[in-house]
Parts: sequence; structure tokens; C-alpha cells
Amino acid sequence: MVLVSRGITIQKKSLIKEEIKDNIEINGSFSLTLDAWIAINQDAYLGITLHFINKNFELKSYLLWIRDLKEPHLGRYLIEELLKSLQDYNIEYNISSITRDNASSNDTLIKELRSYYDISGIVFQGDISCIAHVLNLVVQDILKAIIKEAYNDLDNIDIYNIENEEEVEDIIPNNQKTRWSSIANMLKDLLNLWLAIKLVITSSKSKVFKTNRDILLLKDSDIQYLEKCLKIFNIFIKATTKLQADKYPTIYYLIPEVYNIYTRLENIREELNDPVFRDAINKGIAKLRKYYPKQGINLNNRALYLSLILDPRIKRDGLELIGLTRG
Repeated sequence: MVLVSRGITIQKKSLIKEEIKDNIEINGSFSLTLDAWIAINQDAYLGITLHFINKNFELKSYLLWIRDLKEPHLGRYLIEELLKSLQDYNIEYNISSITRDNASSNDTLIKELRSYYDISGIVFQGDISCIAHVLNLVVQDILKAIIKEAYNDLDNIDIYNIENEEEVEDIIPNNQKTRWSSIANMLKDLLNLWLAIKLVITSSKSKVFKTNRDILLLKDSDIQYLEKCLKIFNIFIKATTKLQADKYPTIYYLIPEVYNIYTRLENIREELNDPVFRDAINKGIAKLRKYYPKQGINLNNRALYLSLILDPRIKRDGLELIGLTRG
């Protein structure tokens, strides 16, 4: 990917504009990915990356700009900033799809863009939710359900400071709100090392361990509970790894992978046969349906199904395999 928004010569930007112009002349269109974030100093930024296939059938990607945002949470402000960038490259009416996260400001941005296009008689049908963000939301909903009782049990437990905290942080992968996979990594490490951990807890002469041995030692039922959690996590780890490649496009994997997630969640729901996990999985499925409805082609996801049909390994037969007719 080529950075064109800062630290680039006027000559280089002109060459990129010429390449974009050539693509427009052959009736080419463009896709965008939007990434908004807040820096550690609380300044907000928006990055816009342009993607297209040129006349030589080569995938091109250019970071158009990274801009600091004065009103980062207002969708109308974001659409104004987006249009400024697109107009600079004369491509404001040539955008076929936008891949973005699920922030409410981006919802407003897409709504405003549709209104902008409607005035010119253009129907925008390329709103693509970032699958990583969607899966994160699904897992978070599942997590809230399966650990609710565990949080209640922890209410009266004293938490002790650990000596050599910096050393521990280097060893233990810390849980982060938007990176649920870190929880899965911690569970894997805990389960793999549990026999050794259990030995340390039972044999240590430390006052902290002696005083809190009953709290620190997990019961067999606790271990089984964690193993069930990890089974659910593994569904999303495999899907995320497959879909988050950065060297080649993976959009044609998306629909088959989403349907695979549906199937695996439904299967594990029956396998675990536990009311708590059944409720948690149902909540996850409901969240997934919000963004990727099963057996439903609509204005928002049409581009995803088109990419499926264009894949020579799948084509229209793929629609039948996932329960859609050839209509």
C-alpha cells in the first residue's frame, strides 16, 4: 500500500491522480476502507484507503489521507471530510463500496452518503461492515452472558497485588476490551499449564498462597467450564485468522465463513447442552444476524454475494449450498 497523504511529493500525487483518472476512463470504480481511532492524547483521526483494479487487472491500494478530526463522533462532519478527499481526486461519484467499523458515527456517515448519491440518481449499495468488528461484537455478547455468574462469585474475593508486576505483564497476555482473542490466549495458557500451576499453589509456603489456597485452586467443574468457553472462542479464532489476511483480498471468503460460523455455533450449542451456554450462544447468533442476516440478500450485503458468485470456485452453485435459490 502506498501512502499519499503526507510526506509525498506533488509529482508523486499527480502520478497517482493520473492512474485514478485512467481507471475512471475505463468505467472503473473504487472501494474505500475507513479507519477512525483516538490516539493516547485523545486526538481523533480518520484514515481513508482507496482500492481498485487497474486496466492490467492489478489490485492497487493508496492511503489517500490521515486527518485529525475536530468532531470525531458526528457523522455529518465525517461525510464532509470524506467528500473533501474524494473531490480532491474527482472520484466522489465512483465509489462502489465502503468497508468500515460499526461505530454510530459511521452509520450516520453512510446514511449521509446515500442521501448525497440519491440527489444524483445513484444508488449506493456497498456498505460493508468490517468482519473483525462484527465478530468482536458477537463474542462480547457471548462473553457477557457466560461470565455473568462468575462476576457475581468474585464480588467478595480479595484481590492481592503481585510482586514483580512488570515481569508478570511480560508473560501474561493482558485482556483488552476490543481484542477478545487475548482472553482465549489466556485460557489456552491456563489450561495447558494448569497441572503445574496447581502444583505451585498446593506446595508453596507463601503466606498468600496458604491463606487463599481454596480460592486459587480451581475445581474440576471450573476447568470444564473454561474448556467449554474455549470451544466457543476457537470458532471465532479460526474465522478471524482466515479473513484477516493483508496480502490478498478475502471478501469472497466472508459469506461462506459467516455461514460456517452459524453452523458451528448451532452445533456446539447442542453439544454443550447447557442453559447458560445456550443462552449465550443464542445472543451471539442474534448479533451476527443483525449484520449478516442468514438467507437474505439486501441492499447492504449485495456486494458480498456478488463477490461470492465471481469466485470461479463457487459461482452460483455456492448460493444453493448456503440455502439460497438460483432466482
